Amino acid sequence: MEAAPAPQRVGVLRRLGVERVGWSRADRHPGLGWVAVAGLLAAVVLSIVGPPPIDLHGPLHRWLGIMDPACGMTRGVVPALRGHPWPPTRSVA
Repeated sequence: MEAAPAPQRVGVLRRLGVERVGWSRADRHPGLGWVAVAGLLAAVVLSIVGPPPIDLHGPLHRWLGIMDPACGMTRGVVPALRGHPWPPTRSVA
């Protein structure tokens, strides 16, 4: 009596229709490099100068008082860019 073959494992990429993943010699999105450079430059400026002194809250916070994820991300990114990789461990006092 033969054992039944093991079921094939189907990964997430296979379920999404991706046949194979690999490197290509041609850059299909050349403009994204400049977007990344601009983002890194903005991050450096933000880490040196700090967040702008204007109200950057979105409409949910402004009109309904609901804090959205961007509020915490802005406060968390500044210390991370200044060399504190885990800001929640710092004392507030």
